[in-house]
Amino acid sequence: DDYRDGEQKRDFVYIKDTVEVMYHLFANPGITGIYNLGTGLARSWNDIANAIFSAVGKKANIEYIEMPDYLKPKYQYFTEAKMDKIKNAGYDYKFRSLEDSIKDYTLYLDKEERL
Repeated sequence: DDYRDGEQKRDFVYIKDTVEVMYHLFANPGITGIYNLGTGLARSWNDIANAIFSAVGKKANIEYIEMPDYLKPKYQYFTEAKMDKIKNAGYDYKFRSLEDSIKDYTLYLDKEERL
């Protein structure tokens, strides 16, 4: 596929949001089935890298490496969760933004002296 460096997209979801969904399903045992989980909004790898630099107060400095040829035909260049099924099951929690998620996590790492 023809994506510029770092513009491949994924539906990044914060672990705290994942826990909220799991708790909702646990608290509502009548809701069963298999559900997609994501924010429903694909974001680029550049977005995540820039959010990390911003969260730690650094100027963005991204270095790209070439994807190995053997991976190119197997790689998914765009992934975005379809969230209709879980919304129809009554789940209406608003997911954190990518930027807020990364900021929260970097604050945690800083507090734990891991950053």
